[in-house]
Amino acid sequence: MSIFNFNKKSDNERVRSNAQPLVINRANSHKKKNTYIVCVKNLMADLSMHASCSTTPIAVITLNGKQVQNTGDWMNGTMFPNPMAANMQHVFEKLSPVMGETMASTIVEYLDKYNGKPVLTLFPQNAVYFHEYQKTVQLSVEQEDDKLVMYLPNTLAQEQVMRLNHATRTDLIKQVLKRQKLIRDYQQNNQR
Repeated sequence: MSIFNFNKKSDNERVRSNAQPLVINRANSHKKKNTYIVCVKNLMADLSMHASCSTTPIAVITLNGKQVQNTGDWMNGTMFPNPMAANMQHVFEKLSPVMGETMASTIVEYLDKYNGKPVLTLFPQNAVYFHEYQKTVQLSVEQEDDKLVMYLPNTLAQEQVMRLNHATRTDLIKQVLKRQKLIRDYQQNNQR
């Protein structure tokens, strides 16, 4: 008997009996994001004065559903990337009648699936800031052949979105789609 004559079926059975199965269960992945509800109404300051800066301080009222500070006293600001953060007051005034005050003042920060660092930040005006490349782009999601397709400006943006886990990417698409629909409703109502 040669060393090359072996029973492949028995070798495969032996490998399967020793191997640990790799189970990929997407239902168990959790969204990795921070949801900020910020105060942009009745401020004694104009956020647009920070437009030429790289960031704008905005007071965070709730973080991930937990109250951070009251709106009655002096409020501490959290730095958010410009230009979208500097435009939050103006956008809030326009979109709050359509979106509601909560959604019009919500900023969502999506985190890397491996190290938990911010990858991108979604603003109410449906603009996304990519942290690594320090670029802001307008995203859109369209329905094509029973699938939702997100259009990204380039491969760098696609690489960044792929750093999110499945549940987080799904949430990003849903949030962009929801904001996109409300913004389109606003635009249609104001064209008349």
